[in-house]
Amino acid sequence: MFVSRFPFTARFPQSISFSAGDYFLGLRKENDHWLYVFHEDGRLGAVPTNYVEESNFKSPEDMCKIVESAVAAMSNQEIYEKEKILSYLRELRRSLVSDCSNVNLPSLPVRNKTRQSIKPIDTHSSTTAKKISVSREETKNVTVRAPGVSFLMLDKLRNSTLASFGRCVNGFVKMLKVLSDADPQLTTLSSELVSELLDPNPTVRRSIYVRTEDWKGLQEHIAHLERRVKDQQECSWPLVEDDTTVISDLDAFVELLCNADPDMVCTCLSNDRLPLALSYLYQREKRALVRRFYLLVTVATCHIQPAVWPVYLDSGLPMEIIREIKFSDVGFLDFILDLRVLTVLLTKSNRLPVNLQNELNESFFDCVFGRISRSVTDEENSINDKSPVTDAMRRLYVSDTKLPQTQGDGIAKTTSSILLLDTFVQFVCAANRHFCTSHSTPLTPIMNTMLNNHAATRDLIERLLYIFNRDVDPLNLDGVLFVRKLRGALHEGFDISSQLYSGFLLYEDPNNESGMGLFAKSRRLSSTQSSASENGAGAGEVSGSGEHVNSAGESGVHVSGSGKSSHHRTGLTDATLRLAPDTPRNAARKLVADIFSNRDTANLIYRNDVKVVIDVIIRQICDLPANSPNLAEFLFCMDKVIRNTDYMSRSGGPYRLEDLLEALHGVEFSANTSSALNSRDFTTSRSLRLTNDLLTLLSATTH
Repeated sequence: MFVSRFPFTARFPQSISFSAGDYFLGLRKENDHWLYVFHEDGRLGAVPTNYVEESNFKSPEDMCKIVESAVAAMSNQEIYEKEKILSYLRELRRSLVSDCSNVNLPSLPVRNKTRQSIKPIDTHSSTTAKKISVSREETKNVTVRAPGVSFLMLDKLRNSTLASFGRCVNGFVKMLKVLSDADPQLTTLSSELVSELLDPNPTVRRSIYVRTEDWKGLQEHIAHLERRVKDQQECSWPLVEDDTTVISDLDAFVELLCNADPDMVCTCLSNDRLPLALSYLYQREKRALVRRFYLLVTVATCHIQPAVWPVYLDSGLPMEIIREIKFSDVGFLDFILDLRVLTVLLTKSNRLPVNLQNELNESFFDCVFGRISRSVTDEENSINDKSPVTDAMRRLYVSDTKLPQTQGDGIAKTTSSILLLDTFVQFVCAANRHFCTSHSTPLTPIMNTMLNNHAATRDLIERLLYIFNRDVDPLNLDGVLFVRKLRGALHEGFDISSQLYSGFLLYEDPNNESGMGLFAKSRRLSSTQSSASENGAGAGEVSGSGEHVNSAGESGVHVSGSGKSSHHRTGLTDATLRLAPDTPRNAARKLVADIFSNRDTANLIYRNDVKVVIDVIIRQICDLPANSPNLAEFLFCMDKVIRNTDYMSRSGGPYRLEDLLEALHGVEFSANTSSALNSRDFTTSRSLRLTNDLLTLLSATTH
């Protein structure tokens, strides 16, 4: 195997172009300056020897697949000394299968400098030999199928139906099953196509990408954005562009990102071309409509390809969004998108650039909390909840239950307000990851902002306690589903240039007179569980990490993508791990613990809500085993509740003290059993340490 050191543009006959880092299978040494190779994307041609070097990075299994692809690619080609190359490939494959070392692999064949002279033969014999050769070639073509056919067929199906890749996979597999059942002669072919499609090894799939319509579309969209950047950099005056055309192009790009094969999107976005272009264009763009679609593309790419997060963080995009929130009166939908982009970047990063960390101060969070508070109470630009815009926004909400109905004197908020509050809670949890609350540090900017009597603080606490009770992580985000729902709702019944894209029409019900928190009457709702919602709308959807998941009623077809889980588990930042290593990893539990880490912020939670928190903690302590990492997090939260509330000094005695002591002794007994002692790990030891600290604290305060 060879790997390219530099990019090369073909300017000679029979040569091929390639990028740096591409892999080739050497087929023959042409001369001292050229090699005849098989590119892993399926091309045959010559490459200069000084542009490539030998590589042992590929495993024997991958090399065997590449050898098979090379044999299939050469079957229909007229190549000088073809049989010599095929003989070399067969010998190479045998050596790889037998696990020989690189020393025993066959040497690369060398091209003969002179062709053998052709002796004259009679015409009849020549014609007969040619017919036999053609007949053998046709027989070989019938028995040998070129690899990657299933992916090409699937690409045609997806571009014809414009459905998501996951749904096309399900439909394609079921169609092949019907064919194999109807005609036994097609059983072998159907099985081969399905096996190739579901093969977790991506070598064949990625070699076909350059021949698919989706890949060409992705490359065209990225190249178009790069041309726009170049035009703006080279021209000293703004170019006259049609808004509808620009938005249509960006919208088509968003659709392609959400519906194409996530592994293909990850492969296409493996460099920093698109993030840098989007960051530059967003900062220079003045039209709110176009800026919104830039953010949609950003959200989709961040969830599909993790490699772009550092590029976005180091670019000017986060700083521009923060400036926009602080100093511009952005529309309702633009504000949601701004918070969503910041949420993704803050969730996935373990450390932030210094300038971005400095901007996450109390002044910025005060602007965010103030905007949320105004959106709850402001009725100046509100519209009737039965309008088509609000009906479309209702589809943005992905819930595992029905929308709330009117209860008593209160009227449930509209879906647009619910979407805003969910986005707000996720943003606060993501930003809180980058602040550490301990006895040796002052209050964080988020905690100080919560003490400033914002109306949004009550909504944040109510929603946070609901999530804490359900034991979910609000930062388990499915960004592709979010973008797909948002885009679909905005398109329904509206032209692309209509007033729907103004973003100022989406407000809550003007008839709502309630001064209670936004979730006072709708605690049943949740948008964090987005995998099985609204009559199976998530069937075959593409998750944020490049994995294809089916709804519960599907046949279980799974196509391996990037190999990551459908949701990214958030960890702790480096600063938090250093200052407070026991801090919960779950974003909701960390925020609860931070609120109870100080008496001033702990007083923001009503006494009855404190009892709810204690009930949840006692239930989890009783249910979780000693080696569960979640157990230590609940014990950490309980320690903060006892230290910074009036739990031990209440007139009626501590709430459920006996139940708490019984649960703690149960953890202590479980951790000290003989089986647990033999297999004790760090998690069990930490849970036992926190349990002993709690028992000591309770003993000291009760005497």
